[in-house]
Amino acid sequence: MNESATVRVNLLPRIRVAGAFLEDEHFSIGNAHFFPDTDENWKRFLNRTRPHWANIFCDDYDPSHEEAPRPAFGTLIFSKDVDWLERHVDKLVAIVFYLGTNGHLWHLPSESFAYYGWTLSNDDNQLVGFNTKHGMKIEAASSLSLQPPIELRGVQKIYHVDLKSDLAKELINRFAANPNDRLAVACFHLFRSQFSSFFHSPLTQDSAALCACLEAALNILGPEYSKQIVNAIERIYPLHGELPTFIEGLYSERSIFNHGLPIPSNHAPSDREKAFIQFRKRTQRYDVARQLCHDVIGTQLQSLLDEKEIQFKRLLAPLTKRLNSFFDSDDLWRDIRTRFLATQSINEITSLDDESQSSFMGMCCAFLNSHQWNDMTEDPDPKHVFQLLQNASAMLGKLIDNKLNPKVVCIALELYEAGKANDESRVFKWLVGSGKNWNFSSGNVDLIHVLKGVAWQVATAVRLRSGLFRKSFEIV
Repeated sequence: MNESATVRVNLLPRIRVAGAFLEDEHFSIGNAHFFPDTDENWKRFLNRTRPHWANIFCDDYDPSHEEAPRPAFGTLIFSKDVDWLERHVDKLVAIVFYLGTNGHLWHLPSESFAYYGWTLSNDDNQLVGFNTKHGMKIEAASSLSLQPPIELRGVQKIYHVDLKSDLAKELINRFAANPNDRLAVACFHLFRSQFSSFFHSPLTQDSAALCACLEAALNILGPEYSKQIVNAIERIYPLHGELPTFIEGLYSERSIFNHGLPIPSNHAPSDREKAFIQFRKRTQRYDVARQLCHDVIGTQLQSLLDEKEIQFKRLLAPLTKRLNSFFDSDDLWRDIRTRFLATQSINEITSLDDESQSSFMGMCCAFLNSHQWNDMTEDPDPKHVFQLLQNASAMLGKLIDNKLNPKVVCIALELYEAGKANDESRVFKWLVGSGKNWNFSSGNVDLIHVLKGVAWQVATAVRLRSGLFRKSFEIV
């Protein structure tokens, strides 16, 4: 590269972005080129020595053990088209975030992708300027030492992105052809909803970004945005009947964030108000909403697939299992609780004929496959949990031969006594102690295996949070 050429550089000091394979350490998206921020790469790609001001970004350090913080070496983005990069770096970074979310399971917040832009000059100026909405901040590079925010404590620095799949290639091609493509904009809104800091982006503000993501991804032009979104979602996910109500609740949350809430009246709540109340009950609502947005963007990138292939992929998609858990956990717990706590349930369940046992085991397997305590809209009654643990343990005691399997009977007895005592600490001790040796996930699937699995899943209710059976299971 010619040293006199004007070059726009954006530095991502908190993260090292690379493709999924080692050969993808340097890659391009549109007019932008990505490579690790190292002395060697500054020379190789920019024909410049790494400037002194790049060292103002530092890693976390412990002042009791280290004399000074170490410089952070993240990722550089550069382009010969200075104007293009300056106009579109926000969506460019959002696309990089989207392309890596599946592999990283959303463990990296948007703060990891903070970027700072400079137009390079030929001299290594000791002054560095930061653009803000309120003007330029000029600082001496030697006077700054910027460490990561608290949201990035313990967060990994390596981020691998998918560059090879057909969906990734289509998204990259669409962005290269039109940086304002609706799916690029959808990625941007999804990215903006994933800040970890409540001050930077409150949850209610995230609802607005997630709604905007769906509108862009599905090309919703209004005026009845929520109704059009619901219709589109129903076509994509026909097997999840509660999803439209969930979307109505998400839009109600956005409406309150954007426009406020009128004084409540005495009239019966409307359907939309009911949807909002139900939405607020779900502690995992934002986790499901972001996964839904991610999946919707993916569905819009499947133009090369036929309808049957799309539906097959839908059945196998992680979101399908997530939605089953999210919407079905209340009903699954109700069914299990009703059956196990019925009068004479111990004698009845241990004496089922083959046909009845098959039906019972199907109900239990559905509970084990799809139930999550955090997805329930109401807390489980501790009395029901403890009584169910007693009954399930008693059933196992009747079914297992003490002479052939004394260890298993002993483990069941320990759980029975903990449930009988209504002692959550003893149940927790069982989970992390002898209960760990309770193998129910392998071997033949029979009534004993299923009862072990149900007992274990019910026992996990006590470890939802450090405070057992807290009044609320809200994320903290």
